[in-house]
Amino acid sequence: YLIEALIAKTRTHHIFRALDKRSEKHYALKFANANSENSAAARANLAHEMALGNHIRLPNCVTALPFDQARQSGLYAVFDFIKGKNIQSTDARRYGLAQLLKIGIELAERLHLLHQINFVHADVKPDNILRGDDNQLYLIDFSLARNRADASSNNGGGTPTFMAPELWQDGAVSPLSDQYALAVTLYALATGG
Repeated sequence: YLIEALIAKTRTHHIFRALDKRSEKHYALKFANANSENSAAARANLAHEMALGNHIRLPNCVTALPFDQARQSGLYAVFDFIKGKNIQSTDARRYGLAQLLKIGIELAERLHLLHQINFVHADVKPDNILRGDDNQLYLIDFSLARNRADASSNNGGGTPTFMAPELWQDGAVSPLSDQYALAVTLYALATGG
């Protein structure tokens, strides 16, 4: 891969746009931030997200591609590159009711498909929703996602502002907690917050 640009930077990860020299196709490469105070947790989340990529292959859900031992060196995950921006930075404004309903229905459908295969996202928020240049919505960042059978407690994951109240008491993540986070997301989009 030829790294072309830094496209996102968080406390725990850096994401780069990279060109696959063999296929001439662009991908997103996600690396754990070695300078983070939680670098061990960031590496563990990245490994978890890479493993989930083998199980979650749904439309408009951007998950890690299968690990390629022959090509990947170091701990990084490879994702399809979606040209666009997260919904909050793209649409930093208040939405009308018709737009919110459209966004809510699209995201609820994606979450429903995820829940049908027994997974929960566990970190639904505007930063984890991309609006592609094709005007499609994409759910991203499955680093905290879990199989519902393994989701007996929250384990400290999620973004506090978007977490369901029961998760503050070490409750189990569930489709209901994803739905709560979706509702808070829609509220944030409606109010510009």
